[in-house]
Amino acid sequence: MGKLFLSERLTEIKVSKFKELFDIGEIQKLQNSFSAATGVASIITEPDGTPITEPSGFCDLCNEIRSTEKGFTSCKKSDSILGVPKEDGPNIRKCLSAGLLHGEACIIVNGIHIANWLIGQVLDEDSKIVDLLEFADEIGMNQAIYCRKLAKVKRMPKQQFEAICNYLYLNALLLSKYAVQNISLVQQIKSRIKSEEKIKKLNTELEEGIRKRTSELVMTNGMLEEFNAELEEINAMLEEEIGKRQKAEDEINTLNKELETKVAERTNQLQELNAILEEEIAEKILAENELKKYQILVEKANDVMMFLDREGNILEVNYAATRVYGYTFEEFSSLNVSDLRHFHNTSVIIAQMEAADKEGIIFETIHYRKDGSPIDVEVSSQGANLANKRVLLSVIRDISDRKKRDDENRYLSYHDALTGLYNRRFYEEEIKRLDTKRNLPISIIMGDVNDLKLINDAFGHNKGDELLRKAAAAIQSACRTDDIIARWGGDEFIILLPKTNKEEAENVVRRIKHRCLSLSVNSIQVSISFGWETKTSTDEDLLKVLKCAEDFMYKVKIIENEGTTNNLIKTIINTLHEKNPREEQHSKRVSELCQLIGRAMGLSEIDISRLRVAGLLHDIGKIAIEEGILNKPEKLTEGEWEQVKSHPDIGYRIMNTSHEMLELAGYILAHHERWDGNGYPKGLKGESIPKISRIIALADSYDAMISMRPYKNALTKEQAIYEIQRSSGTQFNPGIASIFIERLLVDPAINY
Repeated sequence: MGKLFLSERLTEIKVSKFKELFDIGEIQKLQNSFSAATGVASIITEPDGTPITEPSGFCDLCNEIRSTEKGFTSCKKSDSILGVPKEDGPNIRKCLSAGLLHGEACIIVNGIHIANWLIGQVLDEDSKIVDLLEFADEIGMNQAIYCRKLAKVKRMPKQQFEAICNYLYLNALLLSKYAVQNISLVQQIKSRIKSEEKIKKLNTELEEGIRKRTSELVMTNGMLEEFNAELEEINAMLEEEIGKRQKAEDEINTLNKELETKVAERTNQLQELNAILEEEIAEKILAENELKKYQILVEKANDVMMFLDREGNILEVNYAATRVYGYTFEEFSSLNVSDLRHFHNTSVIIAQMEAADKEGIIFETIHYRKDGSPIDVEVSSQGANLANKRVLLSVIRDISDRKKRDDENRYLSYHDALTGLYNRRFYEEEIKRLDTKRNLPISIIMGDVNDLKLINDAFGHNKGDELLRKAAAAIQSACRTDDIIARWGGDEFIILLPKTNKEEAENVVRRIKHRCLSLSVNSIQVSISFGWETKTSTDEDLLKVLKCAEDFMYKVKIIENEGTTNNLIKTIINTLHEKNPREEQHSKRVSELCQLIGRAMGLSEIDISRLRVAGLLHDIGKIAIEEGILNKPEKLTEGEWEQVKSHPDIGYRIMNTSHEMLELAGYILAHHERWDGNGYPKGLKGESIPKISRIIALADSYDAMISMRPYKNALTKEQAIYEIQRSSGTQFNPGIASIFIERLLVDPAINY
């Protein structure tokens, strides 16, 4: 059987462990080749999970997961689930640590489970990244590292992985059977050795008999010589008898030699017969194994296999055919291949299949199931003669899923996934096709959605996506069916209007703008700035027309956006206060406290005005924080706290969209920095924190202390003053804190 499947210790016969039945070095090579060929990780272990071979093709993600406590526990649990013996096929499951596909096949010898062959660390290509990231959170693994490692994991369709697992199961089955056959063969060899030992024993006994007989003859001759003198008288009489005796002895010797020759010849014949018998047994076992292997391949194959005669009648099919078409074996025996094609010219079908056999090609066509539903298939054919009869072996593969994926990919290659409009690639190909004289005049409209960045920062990218979808819907509803509408870039759209003059293009823009009046996202009206231009003669370059439309659009955008950003900021702060009235009251109090501190410090009226506005708007970034987090009565989770800590940065980005608010944006960004440098988002320290931000930080903290919140009770004025004194020099600017406390103490009329 070869070194691969027969260990030197196999002669002990007793089945106990895998290592005693197989050469582990050769098995390791087999495992490594399997892993390299299929792209999956692989290892062979004892039934209790102890590794027998070194792992092949293990991915970095699984090594990283096993380095965490929860990941290691989940991996052990997954291994224990996969390790449950299953004799009718492979175990296929997703692991509990990363949702990766894993498979296992048991190796069983004479009913004893001696090992598991495990493969996996494969990502189902249909898996969603959001679901996979839940595993990272579950095991406490950094999502960025998880995603980076995940990108290197082998990806494949689940169906392909199942096919690999079935192939693994066949290999495990062969290993199990080879071990059983090797054990049986060794037993036969030992039996023959015992027979040869018996023959040798008989030969030895025969030789001993001859030696004894020879000794007797010698003894007899001696006696004759001793009594020769006495027997001289009868010597003459005995000479004849002696001659006869000598002749008899010669005959006996001849017979003995003939017997030895026959025994030797018989021994050689037995040895030759044993050799022939061993060869015949080995050939029979090999033939049976090959037959079983092909039977399994046919039975387990995913592709349909059928034999047809020259008239197209179906002679035989495999199990896959009953699964794919829905007919039973008995029903197939009465069908013609034309019944599967719904095309009743059988000779044409057979001619096509014979041509495929001759030319070595695979062709695609449509077949129909028993229920009448169509399936896309690819067909290959191979002709053969069985019992002097021409037959065709047809292998048929269901490619419906592949065709569907091709159609989806074709759609995605020319469409924008968010809006459903054509994408830039399609537009650039289409403009070449339409740039002809018969389509003149050709108008191009460029559109840019206003305030997308502001809405993304204020309300999140989901609302930004909603704005783009509504803008796309407004454009579509105002255009003709044959007009080409494409998403040009992030917030830009382009409309290609064949046989449309400049005046008609302007009317399209008016219709779009009118439809936008009724559309809004979080109370912010949908607004699009447009520019347009028209090609009227074949001499004009359509790309230059596009550039003119784009330049016109940017000029319009500058004019239309004049003063609108500040209104949008007001809309955002009003939306925040409508969602959470407590935040409105908090902002007003912080604004008043900031002005109080500014006057006590002797700041200019300009700075006090800045404090008033910055105090009112300091928490504008909370518009992007979930209301449930802002009002949560329990302690925030680490992830929720990170969301809350992002509001200064979000507020900065919102304010930064307005030229008039640029200065205030920097104050809002730094209003949670600490004097000792332990604040956020930048960890600024001491005088590097803007003065106005330091004043806002103190006023904001004081109002938070004396206000009732879902997660804590309010402090008294005295308790709050004590906390400010205690945090002076760490959280708060000592000078500002001192002025604030003195102002509160000397002016009891201040109701804060």
